[in-house]
Amino acid sequence: MNDSTCPRPCLMKLDLQSSTNKLAFLKDNWPSFGQIESIDRLSETELRCTLCLLDVVLAALAKDECFCPNREIIRLVLTRTYVQNRCELCETEEIRSKLVKGFCTREKKNGLSRKNNIRRRGISVFYGAILRMLSLFSSFRKLPFIHKYILFFYLCLMLLETDQIRDPRLLRRLNLICSQMVVHQSAIVNQFSKEHKEKMGAYRFLNNSSVSSDAILSGLIHTCCKNASGRKHLLCIQDTSEINYEAHVERMKKKTASPGIVGQRQCGTFLHPVLVVDASSHIPIGFSSVKQWNRSPAALSREERNYRYQPIEEKESYRWIESGMAASEQMPRDAVKTIIGDREADIFELFSRIPADNVHLLIRSVHERNCRLDDPDCSLHLNTLMEQAVLRAEYSFEVLPGSGRKKRVACMELRFERVTLCAPVNGPAKGSPPVSLYCIHVKEKSSSTPVNESPIEWRLLTTHVVETVEQAIECIGWYRCRWLIEELFRVLKRKGFMIEDAQLETVSALQKLILISLQAALQVMVLKLSFDKEDEKLSSEIYFTSKEIELLHIVGKKSEGNTKIQQNPYKKESMAWAAWIIARLGAWSAYKSQSIPGYITFKNGLDRFYTQFELYEFIR
Repeated sequence: MNDSTCPRPCLMKLDLQSSTNKLAFLKDNWPSFGQIESIDRLSETELRCTLCLLDVVLAALAKDECFCPNREIIRLVLTRTYVQNRCELCETEEIRSKLVKGFCTREKKNGLSRKNNIRRRGISVFYGAILRMLSLFSSFRKLPFIHKYILFFYLCLMLLETDQIRDPRLLRRLNLICSQMVVHQSAIVNQFSKEHKEKMGAYRFLNNSSVSSDAILSGLIHTCCKNASGRKHLLCIQDTSEINYEAHVERMKKKTASPGIVGQRQCGTFLHPVLVVDASSHIPIGFSSVKQWNRSPAALSREERNYRYQPIEEKESYRWIESGMAASEQMPRDAVKTIIGDREADIFELFSRIPADNVHLLIRSVHERNCRLDDPDCSLHLNTLMEQAVLRAEYSFEVLPGSGRKKRVACMELRFERVTLCAPVNGPAKGSPPVSLYCIHVKEKSSSTPVNESPIEWRLLTTHVVETVEQAIECIGWYRCRWLIEELFRVLKRKGFMIEDAQLETVSALQKLILISLQAALQVMVLKLSFDKEDEKLSSEIYFTSKEIELLHIVGKKSEGNTKIQQNPYKKESMAWAAWIIARLGAWSAYKSQSIPGYITFKNGLDRFYTQFELYEFIR
């Protein structure tokens, strides 16, 4: 306990501070030091005194005022953690007992009816109606009054509560799981949990019915909104991926009646996130929404449902519209938002519903739509129109290696026109007014296309004004950022995290794990991107806490070498600066002759960093 909270100076604390061997003094005066059974028997006041004495010893060790073996330091740290948790638990129990006691005292003192008592506390008519509704049930009427009141109290809390997780213990567990995923580059509980208690804690969290996927998602969105504050232009990139759990279907069927299917009628779930990227730096900052769903094994086929003529709200394609509207609503209103999607997002309803003053679309076209230029009587197919368009410019860019594609410099032909898309002749959008926008067509010249490879060809539809070559190339650069979400899926499913190998038994637990894994995979991605782009504008506060940044300063000084080449060249507390330090911890030499650090290097660096941070947090 601090001296300010004690009625008089603590003699034992003074003797401990003046002793030369503080650890020996503590053991002599506390024979059962470190035994869990003895800590459990302590009162709240004794727990606080114990915490104060342990802090004295740890502070002395941190200042090198005394010495003890590493195993004793670890024992002290673990003991302090347990005592701290016991103190927090006592505080929680005290608050709960005061609430219950207050309810009982007021009821006995006033002798009022339940209805009048509620009115005295200023609770709205809405909550009074809820209580009257509960009183209709015989099981509720038979309960003792205090039980009724507690039930009603928690019901009010549930109604007032937002979707975010509020329990500090659950929040600590969530942060621990996420950090362990980042460190160990895995979404498999048995791999990212070192100890048995950590493994069981992770399983209990994922299977906890009081922790919903919506609560975790709300936290992700809140973080993204915080990171997006003050940014002028945001790219909201959408895409869909399948998470296949066919290898675990028998395990899931034991706990879930129908785990659901994806694609080729295999067990799994669809994942549709919206990745928010800063348009100036091309660095991801979070997720504005994440949608997860699967299909029932008994679901009708497209032909049986007459899918083509169904309202858009009843189709799976509605996710593109729903996610786009969520991105425009969740992100800061003063920022320009550009919704980016691949060919699957080429939906006429998307163009007719989403665009606004500061909300734009950039979609790769796939359908052969009817369109026209200025002449309303002249209608052409979009492909034909863009092939006949004037060649505006030729430019080149570097193509990154991919599946069946080598690294090369692609020479592109650029065309763009303002077009008016006509509504489909058939389907639910029939009869809708036409939509005016711009079409950008880029096609790789045959001279730069390697043998046995198809030329790059994009036909982009956008609501951005495209009247110059510079504006067209800028839009193409924004669309090229779409590879970030593809890279995110690769990191999530194959590059270490291996989300499809997670051996969980319920769909709800898997959905929670996917959301946590998304955030962990994004953090690793941002580290590598910040290092590769050498961007000093992005602050490290996005993914590192203030205490972690303090340790980065300390570790960063020790990571630097004597030569200028081995000095951190980036602005302090930027994301590139933090990535350089993490790469050094991962055994990167900082010499130009060595290759650029990859995901494994950053994983090893994060592992060492968080190991040091745990000791730093306890000793400081």
